[in-house]
Amino acid sequence: MQPQNCAPEEDHPISGPYATQNGQYAGKSVVGQGYDFGVVRPNPYQEDFRAQARKGFVKKVYAIVCTQLIFTIALVWIFNATETDKKLVDEKLVLTRAGKWVLYTSIALIFTISIALGCFFQYARKVPTNYILLFIYTLAFSFVCVCACARYNPNYVISAALNTFGITAVLTAYARITKTEITYGGAVKFMLIWLVISIPIMIVVGVNGNRFSGLYAFLQLLVIILYGFFIVWDTKLIVGQKRSGHQLDLDEYILGALFLYTDIINLFLRILGAGGKKD
Repeated sequence: MQPQNCAPEEDHPISGPYATQNGQYAGKSVVGQGYDFGVVRPNPYQEDFRAQARKGFVKKVYAIVCTQLIFTIALVWIFNATETDKKLVDEKLVLTRAGKWVLYTSIALIFTISIALGCFFQYARKVPTNYILLFIYTLAFSFVCVCACARYNPNYVISAALNTFGITAVLTAYARITKTEITYGGAVKFMLIWLVISIPIMIVVGVNGNRFSGLYAFLQLLVIILYGFFIVWDTKLIVGQKRSGHQLDLDEYILGALFLYTDIINLFLRILGAGGKKD
């Protein structure tokens, strides 16, 4: 029975940034989920906090990547300036025994740490274990670059590095500006198309050797495009994708740095191997 002094409740239209055309809140209803609180309003302060946290995450990842790249450049320069890299290759530009030991050990470390950080996420989130593993990974990849650069003219190495920097900057700007989101399904489709195009060329080049130099150059271009896609994809994972939700967690900054650093170095090595005169 309703009290006499109380007027029956009426639905009043709602105005404001969260109102729809019919005067209702634009939020998620929790009715029917064990709660009867009506409608949950979006919290602008929480959204702003998430945006600021993502910006801090992006800055941290790029600071780590820049440190990795500076370390790699410095190590390559030191080996070249002191002519220590000459001990890694002989006069015919073939790896010496020491060069093979350095290269194969570095590759083994790269694969081992990639599996440790990519498959066991507790190592990627635990400090200082994640930093130590990332440093060893960077050191190993830097020695791979030392072995590769020792076989080429220094001027061509600098040119390849500048081209890599330019391509990375353009692709990063594109990934940050474009509103198009890349889903896992889209990435798989791209990989399948890439494999359909590249595998026949790999077979022809592998069977016939250097007789099809044009196909070999085209294959190198396809590989460069592949690593360019990886840069865009990993940049999207770092900066975040709101609609699809495909993004790295805020405590996975080491994985973000590892992904992006690997993409950039592999792009550099592909550009380096695509042409140029050796010593």
